[in-house]
Amino acid sequence: MKKRLLVWSGVGVLIGLLFISIALNWRVGRPRLLSNVSVNDSTPFGQAAHSLPERAPEDIPALHTALHDQDPHVRGEAAAGLVEVGAPAVPALSSSLANPDVRIRRAAAHALWQMGLEGKAAASALSTSLKDADAEVRRWSAAALGAIGVRTEEAARALGEALRDKNPDVRRNAAEALVKMGPAAEAALPALSETLEWEDLPVRRRIVHFLSRYDGPAASLLGKALADEDSGIRMTAAEALARLGPDAKEAVSALRKALADPNAYIRERAAHTLKRIGPGARSAVPDLLGALRDSHVEVRVQAGLALWKIDRRSKEVVPVLAAALADPDADVRRFAVKALGTIGPPAAAGAPALLALLADKESDVQRSAEAALTKVQAASGRPDEAPD
Repeated sequence: MKKRLLVWSGVGVLIGLLFISIALNWRVGRPRLLSNVSVNDSTPFGQAAHSLPERAPEDIPALHTALHDQDPHVRGEAAAGLVEVGAPAVPALSSSLANPDVRIRRAAAHALWQMGLEGKAAASALSTSLKDADAEVRRWSAAALGAIGVRTEEAARALGEALRDKNPDVRRNAAEALVKMGPAAEAALPALSETLEWEDLPVRRRIVHFLSRYDGPAASLLGKALADEDSGIRMTAAEALARLGPDAKEAVSALRKALADPNAYIRERAAHTLKRIGPGARSAVPDLLGALRDSHVEVRVQAGLALWKIDRRSKEVVPVLAAALADPDADVRRFAVKALGTIGPPAAAGAPALLALLADKESDVQRSAEAALTKVQAASGRPDEAPD
């Protein structure tokens, strides 16, 4: 009896192992359906995918057929095959973006994202898919538009609308795609402006970083970023506006408020930018006069130069610059010296302080003071451009 039980037990184990082997062969072989592994699949779509020993343009019809298979492994391998084929497979994937089956639309959008630059011909179809009812399709369509390097106004407008999507992943991918578009993203600037008001921090940072390098009219958006709760975003915006110089005129109102920013560097950059804008920033004069009393000398000096450049306010400015000549920081002294030299004869009240710097411990400060004295003591002459 015992022997018989052992025999039957052995037979049971062998049968179990046989079934496990069959199951493993089916599960392992199926994901490799586009390789040379042979898998017994009775569905026509599976057979179409299995029959392809290599992924080549002539195999696109069969791969496209396999993309419609009910099995996710078959669809996945078919999509991978189309990606490997590259640009010739784009029409097939583009048409699949309009398929009634959401699973096929997802696979197509994801495949076009994986395809990258080779998928450029799908730009129009992907732009349309940004309005798909399914969030996953929209998400991968936005990511794909970024990956393929599209630069069309149609795509920019569609991505701009996607920035208002209720799904955060869609918004994130749309923002990333717009950042990669460069100047072509101008059509989406109004939407980017809205995004700066409510999007999460990483997306806002990416947008402001993009705007800081944007070769176009972005001053008003950067001005809006100056009011962001994140100091890093405000600093990036302040630096970008400073580089714009006179082109930052649209942001004067925001720059005036930035003169009261908790961060001294942002206040200094705001004063510097107003200085570069010049007379066009006349509305900022009251704020700049207040900045002459700032706790940081760098802000006071930049505010003084801005007032001189905008409104020739030497009476209020010269005492502030002369006081900065005694600062322990050589860079501050050097800058204040150049500022007084820039003002020229109207800065005569600062001459005694400049004379004292002829004995400064820094030789370059001495030389700068001597040059500034020459300008200040000149009988007449046109004022120099304000130093940076």
